[in-house]
Amino acid sequence: MLHGNSGSIKDFYQQIPVLAKKYKVIAVDTRGQGKSVDTSKKDFTYKLFADDVKALADHLKLNTVNIVGWSDGGNTGLEFALKYLESLNKLITIGANAFPEGVEDKLIKRFTDQMTQLNQLAPPETFNERRLLKIMLTEPGISKRDLNKIKSPVLVIAGDKDVIKPDHTAFISKQIPNAEMKIYKDTTHMVPFEKPDELNADIQRFLEKK
Repeated sequence: MLHGNSGSIKDFYQQIPVLAKKYKVIAVDTRGQGKSVDTSKKDFTYKLFADDVKALADHLKLNTVNIVGWSDGGNTGLEFALKYLESLNKLITIGANAFPEGVEDKLIKRFTDQMTQLNQLAPPETFNERRLLKIMLTEPGISKRDLNKIKSPVLVIAGDKDVIKPDHTAFISKQIPNAEMKIYKDTTHMVPFEKPDELNADIQRFLEKK
């Protein structure tokens, strides 16, 4: 389970106990977030995060995994599906985007303004915050052709009031050959918090589907 930008595994407090009854749940704090530290000075990328997930899976001796990724975690899931095809069983994305333009314009403007302010101040303690903002402004860079290459079954979820543009969610679902899409009614980007029971049921239904 992969959380969103600046979050942690705590975001899945309504999912982990339920899913753990049936599955081995591995909840990951992404590097530089939650309890995971990152002492490197390089930019964050979703490909790098996907490499981290693969390294963890290898360490745990897991040949294949299912990934549930919310927001940034969903973007990482898409990159994982592209790079580690043989290691992915099924992918569930919640409020993911394939490129920055898939996010509402007003939110991108807010991120840009925040980035400008932080860069002007630029104290060392805001380094991680700037990296986390930058990744949302510049990443991912997944093309239509890339999405066409994803062979794993994918469930694409978003809220009808999501910050991900509706046509972008539809685009991702349409371009992935084995994808299905579900839009939650009266729901924002905060699907795991606002519709926990529905999400848990959909995750289990999709994972159990032959």
